[in-house]
Amino acid sequence: MNIILFCLPLYGKAVIQKLIEQGMPPSFIVGPAKSYPLFDKMLETAHEYNLPVIMFDQKPDEEAFVKRINELSPDLIISASYPHLLPDSILSAAKIAAVNAHPSLLPEYRGASPCFHVIANGEQETGVTLHLLDNHFDTGNIITQKKYAIKARETQASLEQNMSRITADMIVDFIKTVEATGMPKTIKQTEGTYIKAPAVKLPLPVLNWNQSSAQIDRLIRAANLYYAVMTYLNNKPIFIFSGRPVKSTSKNLKVGQIESIDELGMRVSTKDGAYLITSLEYPDFWHGDPLGLFELELININDCFS
Repeated sequence: MNIILFCLPLYGKAVIQKLIEQGMPPSFIVGPAKSYPLFDKMLETAHEYNLPVIMFDQKPDEEAFVKRINELSPDLIISASYPHLLPDSILSAAKIAAVNAHPSLLPEYRGASPCFHVIANGEQETGVTLHLLDNHFDTGNIITQKKYAIKARETQASLEQNMSRITADMIVDFIKTVEATGMPKTIKQTEGTYIKAPAVKLPLPVLNWNQSSAQIDRLIRAANLYYAVMTYLNNKPIFIFSGRPVKSTSKNLKVGQIESIDELGMRVSTKDGAYLITSLEYPDFWHGDPLGLFELELININDCFS
């Protein structure tokens, strides 16, 4: 099977490994535009597995790139978490189908950052959708879906890892089906109003301590490991990387006030309890557990986040 795989490093590596294990390595790898931040990492991944790479400069509709893809006449074009919309001149090159794996249960959470948004929104379930590629992002007919129960302490980083493994399994199963019985039937996505998952805009909004502990926790877990949630303490920006909701141990404190600091973390009063910060950054001084920052006398109990 002649397969051209369009991908980024995390999903790409999982898919490449699985395809090689199953004796069906992709013929060629296509990474993002050369200016894209992960271009070099994708190139390294392809070289790690000794797979040839096809490149374009800025957009995949460049004449030389389109000509090369069509000359290769792939059986399947497969996209896995790919950031560029592929033109018809590329999609039509696939003799059997051009398909995409999207890490959500479409039509919910169309967009570039579904793993961030499902955690931030407190969803209990997500999944991966394998669908046909068309002229828009994430709108093509559905081939198959696999559900995934989001774990209680799931972060964006852990969810992406789990979605990449599911994606790899689904792509392998799809290729085996095509080889055995041909292209499976597809289902048109239902029309309506659905939750979107646009690219995360940075910087993230400053943390609002008037929210519930659960809301604060969801935002911090959604940001982990790729972004940081910012707040202010004593007019200094603080970046929070991890923590968890806990019960408050003090009464009559202001929202955002530090209740205690120990080896477990820094307990901060919230609207409905407290939040235990376990990892943070105090610019130019400290990156790690809050106790070290306390021992440096840069923060104190009863200080209040704004």
